Amino acid sequence: LYIATYNGQITAYDLFQTEKPSGFWDGTYCYPNPAITISRIQYYVVEQADVEIRIYDNAERLVEQFKELNVPAYADPPHRFNWDLSSVANGVYFAIVKAKYKDKTVDRKHIKIAVLK
Repeated sequence: LYIATYNGQITAYDLFQTEKPSGFWDGTYCYPNPAITISRIQYYVVEQADVEIRIYDNAERLVEQFKELNVPAYADPPHRFNWDLSSVANGVYFAIVKAKYKDKTVDRKHIKIAVLK
């Protein structure tokens, strides 16, 4: 990945050498954001878990739901849900990613997703 600044500097990053996520909070996010045709929601767990993703519109109506059982810990690459945006309108959506672990604890993260077609 190359990033150029207004002052003429160019920085190069090797995306294959990036650090692995350390847990659910830094390993769970969506990209690209804003999204045009597809939004990828990546999730990463450090213990085996059941993962559920619910996506809501601004009126808090459920737009999409996804569930994956027995997600393995430390998966490389992390697991991903690809949300097809062909049937949704422009706007802001909210995803709730919930990981339920075998010991009954729960991690939950809210993600804002902008859709621009």
